[in-house]
Amino acid sequence: MFKFVLGSTLGIITLTQASQIGGDQAAISSRRCGAGLKIFDDTGTARGVRIADTSVDDSQQHDFYGNGDVKYQVNDDDPTSVWSQLVDEFPGIDSACEKFNRVLDGIADDFEAPPSTSNQYVSSPHSWQRAVTIKLHDSGCAISKNDDNLEQFLESFNYPHLQKIRMNKAARAADEYVLKIQGLQDEWKQARENFVGEMKAHGAVMKDKLKLSAKEAGLHKFKEATEALLSQQEGSARVEVSKVRGTISKNGEVFEELAHKFKRDGLRWSKLNQISKEQERLSHMTGVVRLNAFDVLSTCLTNFQKEFTD
Repeated sequence: MFKFVLGSTLGIITLTQASQIGGDQAAISSRRCGAGLKIFDDTGTARGVRIADTSVDDSQQHDFYGNGDVKYQVNDDDPTSVWSQLVDEFPGIDSACEKFNRVLDGIADDFEAPPSTSNQYVSSPHSWQRAVTIKLHDSGCAISKNDDNLEQFLESFNYPHLQKIRMNKAARAADEYVLKIQGLQDEWKQARENFVGEMKAHGAVMKDKLKLSAKEAGLHKFKEATEALLSQQEGSARVEVSKVRGTISKNGEVFEELAHKFKRDGLRWSKLNQISKEQERLSHMTGVVRLNAFDVLSTCLTNFQKEFTD
């Protein structure tokens, strides 16, 4: 049976070499039916595959087997003849190949498409085997649900599956940080209102002391007028100025702490938001599924030959 690989909070991919899922991954052509496909006969013996040829369009070559060093050879000088011979020997296998290929491409596309009723199975690993087998059987591919190539194909679903989990978890966490940042905005607004209120209160006291000083001076009570402004006793303008410094210092600490929280949560939101939109990484992961589709398609064609012969 195929295995399911579970990741950590944001998903850890461990099934394959990094070179297979990242970096400069070669483009994978969906045109698999033709001389570029590894072809077997009804006994499972390799018929051949297109050989490396600089005169052949790269998009038609599919050397994604083994470590890439070995290519199946054909017995004559024309690598396209194997496919032609196959179609001549088994009429209809070319159109059947196209039908199987569309289904396999559609399965890979389901992992990159937004969630819908048609691709719900991709989010449930326990549904993979049944859903994929039904899709292949409906297309006419007589493949066993326990076929080795099919099981390897299903195992490769873990790559995009874990990446989607990573993206979805990041999206949910990012939404939580949006709420946190909104809460910090409310805190900042309240802190500002508190600061403004305290400064206005200081201003009111200062205004009263200035009025009192002017009144005392008008009565020629210059000592009292001076004390209203410069006395070190509680209630003077001078004492109130020292309180203003304390208020500014205290509120400065509040705003500094809020600024730290804004920066911290803003960076966390930015990172999570970035992860939630890793569509390119998801495409790399889905590329592993597309690679393994070659072997499933080869199996479908082998079984087509068996049924035709029977």
